[in-house]
Order: sequence, then structure tokens, then C-alpha cells
Amino acid sequence: MRGRVVPAMKTRISVAVSVLIVAIIAALSFLALSFFRQEIRRNASNQQFILVSALATELDDKLATAQGELVALAASFPRDFSRAQEYLDSRVDVRLIFDNCVALIFPSGRMTAITPFEPDMLRNDYSGREYFRRTMESGQPYISKPFITFQKRGMPIINLTAPLLDKRGRIEAILVGSIDLTRHNFLGKLAHLRLGKGGYVYLYDSGRTMIMHPDAGRIMKKDVPPGANSLFDRALQGFEGSGETVNSRGVAVLASFKRLKTTDWIMAASTPLSEAYGSVNKAKAFLGTALAVSALLSVALVWGLMSFLTVPLANFTRHVQEFSRKKGGARFFHRDRQDEIGILAAAFNRMIEALDRENEALARSEAMLSESQRLAHVGNWELDIATGTITWSDEMYRLTGLAPGTFSGTREGFFGLVTPHDREAVENAVAAALRNESKFNLEHNFVRPDGTERTVHAEAEVFFDGAGTPVRIFGTVKDITERKKVEEALRASERKFAVAFKASPDSIIISRLEDGRVLELNDSTATIFGYGREEAIGRTSMELGIWLTPEDRAAMVEALQQQGMLRNRELKLRTKSGDIRTILFSAREIEHAGERSLLAVIRDVTDLKQAEESLGDSRQELAAKHAQLQALYAEMEEKSRELEKAYAELKATHAQMLQREKMASIGQLAAGVAHEINNPIGFISSNLGTLRRYLGRLVDYIGFQGERLAAASPEVVAELAQKRQALKLDYILGDTGKLIDESLEGTERVRKIVADLKSFSRVDDTETRLADINECLESTLNIAWNEIKYKATVTKELGEIPAVRCNPQQLNQVFLNLLVNAAHAIEGQGEIGVGTCHEGEWIAIRVSDTGCGIPEEIRGRIFEPFFTTKEVGIGTGLGLSISYDIVRKHGGEISVESEPGNGTTFTVRIPVT
Repeated sequence: MRGRVVPAMKTRISVAVSVLIVAIIAALSFLALSFFRQEIRRNASNQQFILVSALATELDDKLATAQGELVALAASFPRDFSRAQEYLDSRVDVRLIFDNCVALIFPSGRMTAITPFEPDMLRNDYSGREYFRRTMESGQPYISKPFITFQKRGMPIINLTAPLLDKRGRIEAILVGSIDLTRHNFLGKLAHLRLGKGGYVYLYDSGRTMIMHPDAGRIMKKDVPPGANSLFDRALQGFEGSGETVNSRGVAVLASFKRLKTTDWIMAASTPLSEAYGSVNKAKAFLGTALAVSALLSVALVWGLMSFLTVPLANFTRHVQEFSRKKGGARFFHRDRQDEIGILAAAFNRMIEALDRENEALARSEAMLSESQRLAHVGNWELDIATGTITWSDEMYRLTGLAPGTFSGTREGFFGLVTPHDREAVENAVAAALRNESKFNLEHNFVRPDGTERTVHAEAEVFFDGAGTPVRIFGTVKDITERKKVEEALRASERKFAVAFKASPDSIIISRLEDGRVLELNDSTATIFGYGREEAIGRTSMELGIWLTPEDRAAMVEALQQQGMLRNRELKLRTKSGDIRTILFSAREIEHAGERSLLAVIRDVTDLKQAEESLGDSRQELAAKHAQLQALYAEMEEKSRELEKAYAELKATHAQMLQREKMASIGQLAAGVAHEINNPIGFISSNLGTLRRYLGRLVDYIGFQGERLAAASPEVVAELAQKRQALKLDYILGDTGKLIDESLEGTERVRKIVADLKSFSRVDDTETRLADINECLESTLNIAWNEIKYKATVTKELGEIPAVRCNPQQLNQVFLNLLVNAAHAIEGQGEIGVGTCHEGEWIAIRVSDTGCGIPEEIRGRIFEPFFTTKEVGIGTGLGLSISYDIVRKHGGEISVESEPGNGTTFTVRIPVT
């Protein structure tokens, strides 16, 4: 009986223990797997969406910053557009942002400057480009859709624009900054960002065009048709967040989407589910295998070795119980024997290793999140409602200016950083979110420890437990101080646009597209149509009777919907008085006050059209007369060329004759003046000599008188001495002699100048004679001294030279021209050198200066008649031409050596005869 009971009992115990062990392991595995799966899926979704949001915010900031830099460059751009290329080339700082190019385009669509310089780009017409039209229509900065550039590489780019406005608010030019989507810039680097091994980030716009993708072949393509990716489609309709979907390539992925604020672009991230939940799948497979193996081994071993297994099982149980207090290698359960407990211990150890790997992956993910927050300047915080403890990310310390680790982690510490005037609003937003089970979204200011304030945008969401009780709040904080400054600048720009709207000479009307009801108009509308604001706003254009027929407006709306905009379309409209006016109608669809509206610009050209019609008849008559004049002009042109040639020769000869006659007249006048001066100078000099003798006699007499008066009474002597001192007779007698000497010296200088002038004035003397060239130079220097003395010092190096047979008066004219030209070439103060030397059969005369020099391109023309580099009214252009002829007539030669900035040297060579 006992023999039968023992096996039955053993079987029941073995089965019961095995079933219990398997049930426990299965339950624990299922609970652990469920918990890990739920947490990992939630964390993966949240972390991926936070990353996408941070990247989207960073991209918004980068685009806003780039737009701000371009607007600032446009504000400081010089209005002398001839220097536009030089100015753009100098702005290396702007090229750091716009890595493709920066260009300036005129309203005509013609590009006038581009850096880096590409001459082929200047030949294209840009008036049809979307970014050009949008900027011209709105007068505002614009971020374009991606497109393929005109440049040789044909790469995809985006363009940012900023208009250059004149004082009246009109567009003078458009500044364009271009970003290459294929380069490693703040857009291009998205293509290289990886989420794990198979995850990636991409960017597309509302038109389904792929802007950035790791697969370069997909950029600028619309290869995700509707229905191919459900979350892709929902994001186009406004969805933001994370979820599981199947992408257009048929791969199950975890996808996250965030819409940008500055453009209609959407930032997205995609990670294969096999990778996103890979750790869960591995744990599931591992636990399933471990469960099966444990069940089989437990039944076999418990059946025969129940008592033996209880000891290691107890050891394992104690190890598990003490697991939370163990660290490092002590967490693993070691058993050498390969029994059920050994296998269970190995499974347990593998589970610990798997958990360690998951923790390492989680740590790497947290590090990547921290780095993303640092780059995007976005911090996050979490409030445990039960404990009131607040935890921060590292970026929160940088945003608030606190030293890492110094935040108290309390609500009081948090609200103590909020500025007093924002504190109540923040507290109310948190209370409302807790009360209404919702998110909150607001802007407020932080006060840093140094006293500075930073504006931030805060978003947070309340999380509840199964009973609906709030348990925690998770939020993000973004520093938007710089963005607020840009927004303020944009509001100022909008105010300027409002002024331009009111002051426009054209009629500008904003009406509802659906029925034509007038929403806004400017003052010029009353001038053109006769309707004031009070009687026009709120009424439709058909009620006002502006359109001749309803069909006219319907045709205009249809054309607008087909073309996207209308520009200078000629129409007939009716004014308040019933007049039919011809107008140029430009319009485009806009959004105004949340409604689809029509912005129309109307220019009255009735008078212009009438003038054009009246000119039509005149054109035909002018065309006939033009044909007649063409034939006559061809005949006259041939004769004109012959006359021009003859006139040029006659003009040069006549000018030389006039110059010669003028110099002859001046010579006669100078000779007469010299003769007239010689007479008074003669008797002045004679009288001064006589005055000197008379003064000597007076001095002798006064000395003799003094000796005789010394014997007179002391009273008389003292009185005479006092009078002599009062009259300063001793000083007058001594100074008078000096004055007479100086006057005689001056008359001698005048006599010499007159002699030189008489010698120089004989320009019409055609006789040749032996003359000393050094004396001619001295005489000419004396005549030209008044022209030279205030601008230069003269250095003379006159060598020993023989007399030559020449016409000295004509050579004096040559020397005078060279000296005066040398003085004119000097700006400020300089030096003029005059030298002569005997060189074999030649006498060489050199005149040099330290002036501005003569450029090489005009050096060969300086001896041509009428050629001059002087200002109008200063030179005739004949001086050097006449000098050249005089030297040639003497059988000599004249040459020039010059270097711009280092002066000029003229050399005249006269043959020794």
C-alpha cells in the first residue's frame, strides 16, 4: 500500500511543483514582458516625437534666423547698385548661412549680382520663379518651395528672399539667399541623421514633395501617393505625434510627424517596428524559450530529484529575494551543475544581460535626447503630483541660467524663477490643465540669476491613472527670446505695409472671393470709382455696379483660379457716375480674416488708351517719312565722313595758328609791359641811390649837431635827447638804410624779370642764333616761378654744355609747357628736377616731377592735338603738340618716361651744330 502511495504522492508533488513553477515563471514572464513592452513602446513613441519636435523647432529657428539675416542685409544694402557685386563678395558672413549663393534681382527679373560669381546666371530671366513672384506681389520676405536651380550642377535648392524698398515703400530690388539641399548644412544634415540602424529623418511639404531624405534619389519627388502611408496622409491634414503605420515601401514602422511654423513643411521620423520594439521581441522569444525549457526540465527533475532540487532552489530563491541589494557580478546566480536550477539560473542571468543591454540602449537614447535638446534649445521637466517633486533636463539649467544641480526640485523653486507678472498666468494654466484633464500652451518669462529676462514657450500635458487621478505633468520649454524680437520687427514691417496700402496711387480693394463683398479699400478707390469707404465696405461689387455684367466677374474668377494670379489684365469697369473706364486689373487670392479673399490692384488707363489711339494715325505717317529719311541719311552719311576728315585736319591747323598768334600777341603785350616797367624802375632805382646819399649827409649832419649841442646847457641837451628818443630817430636812421637796400634789391629783381620777359616774349622771332640752353632754362624758370613756387621745390643740375644754334624763344615755349605741366601734375607738395648734359652730338634737357604720372594706356597719345587729361577749362590739349612740332623743327626729339604714382620725366634732345 505504501509502495503504491509513494509513487502517487511523488507524481502529484512533481506535477504540482512543475505546474506551479511553470505557472509562476509564465506569469512573471508575461507580466514583465507586458510591462516592458508597454513602457518601451510609450518611451520610444514619446522620445521619437520629442526628437522630431526638437528638430522641427530648430529648423524653424534656423529658417527664421536666416530670414532675419537676409532682411538685415537688405536694410543695410547700399543703394548704389553698381557696387552690388563688390558688396556681396565682401559679405563672407552671409555666405556661411546661404551656402549656394546670394544674389540681387531687379523687379524686371534680371539678376545684377551674385556671389560666388557665375556670369551665366546673369543671363537668365527670373520673373517667372515662384519666390520672385510671391515677393513682388506681397512686398514681404518669403521662403520658397524647393526647386531645381538654373545653375550648371542643377541641384535642388530653396531660396529665401528679402525686398529692398525705397523711401516710398516700392521694391527697388530683391535680395535672394539660396541654400543647397545637397550640402551638409542645417537642412542637408537631416539626410545623415540616423535613428538606430534603420531609422531616419525626412522632410516634405504640403504638396507631398520630398525636400530632404537619406535616399538622395527621392528628393524633389512626390513618390508617396495618397493611401500609401496613412499617418503620412494624416500629417498633411494636421496630425502631429507618433504612431505605427506601414510606409510607402511596405515596411511596418514607428512614425512621428511635426509641422513647421515658418513654412508648410512637415518634419518626420521613421523607425522600423522590428528595430523600435526589437528588445521586446527578443525578450519575448527568450522568455518563451526559457519557459518551455524550464517546464520540461522541471517535470523531469522534480520527478526523480525533488529533494535534491529543493536546496539549490532555495538558494536561487534567496538570491532572487536579495537581488535588489546586489550590484555588478553579484547579481548573477552561479551554479555549476546543469540541472533545472542551473538552467533557470542561466536563463535568469541571460535575462539580466538582456536588461543591461536595454538599459544601455535607453541611456544612449537619453544621451541623444539631451544632445537634441541642447541643439534645439528645448528643455523638458516632469512634475510628480503625489510628491510635488520636479525633475529637469540639463537644458533647463542652461535656459534658466542656474548652475547644474542647484535647482531645488520644488514647485516654489520653479515658480520663483517665473517673472512676477507672469507667475499667476502660469499657475492658472497648470490648475486649468489639472482640472480639465488637458494640455496647456503659453508664453512667459524667466528671470535669470544675473537679472536678465528670457521669453520661453511652454507646453505641457497632464497624465492620469486608470481612476482618472492626475499623477504627473510632462512639459517642454523653448527659449523664444530671439524669435520674439524677429516677430516684433515683422510687426513693424506690417505697419509700414499698411502705410503703403493707404498711400498707393492705384486703387486697392480686398473683397470676399465667394460673392465679391468689399472688405477693405484704400483712398485711391474713391478717386477712380467715386465710392467712399462708408458706402463701399460691406457691399458686393455687383451691388455697387462696378462690373458691366455678372459674366465679366465670373470670367475673372475662373481665370484667377486657373492661373493662380492675374497681372495687368485690361478690363472695362463702371464708376459711380456711370462712366465706363478702361483699367489694368491685377489680382491674386489671399486669406483675409480667415476667409478666401481677392486682393485687386486697379490702375485707370483710360486717358492713356485714348492717347495711344490718337497716336496710331501718326505712326503710319511717320513710318513713310522715316523710309524717305533713311535713303537721304545714307547719302548724307558718306558726305559727312569726308567732311569730318577734312574738318579735323583744318581744326588742328587752325588751333595751332590761333595758339601761335595768341602767343605772339602775348609776346608783344609782354614786351610793351616790360618796356613800360623799365622806365619807372629806372628812375626808382636812381632815386633810391640819390636818397641813400642824401640820408648819409643827414646822418653826418645830425652827428655833427649832436657834438655841438653837447656844449649847450644841460637843460637843452636833456630836452633834445628826450625828444630824439620820443621820435625814435636813432632807430629810423638805422632802419632807413636797410629799407633802401631791400628796395634796391627788389628793383634789381624786377629789372631781371623784365629782361627775361622781354627775351621770352619774342615768340614770333623766326631767326635762329647761337644760344646757351642753360640761360634759356633760367629765364623760363623765372617766368614760370609764380606757377611753381606754391607746389614744388626746384632742383637744378645744369651741366657744362656748348652753345647751339636754335630759336631760343620757341625753345623757351617748350620749356615753359613742360614746367607748367610738371607743376599741374603734382597734388599737394612735390619736387621738380631740371637738368642738362652733353651727350655726344646732342644736348639733353630733362624735366622731371614727382606727380601722379601718366597711365600707360594714354601715354602714346599725349602729343596728339587737343588730347588732354586736365579738367575742362584748364587745358586746350595743344601745349605738348606744339612743343613736339618745335622740337622736330629743330631736328631734335622729345620722349617721356612715366610710372603712375611715381612721377614723369620728359627728355628733349637738340643736335649740336
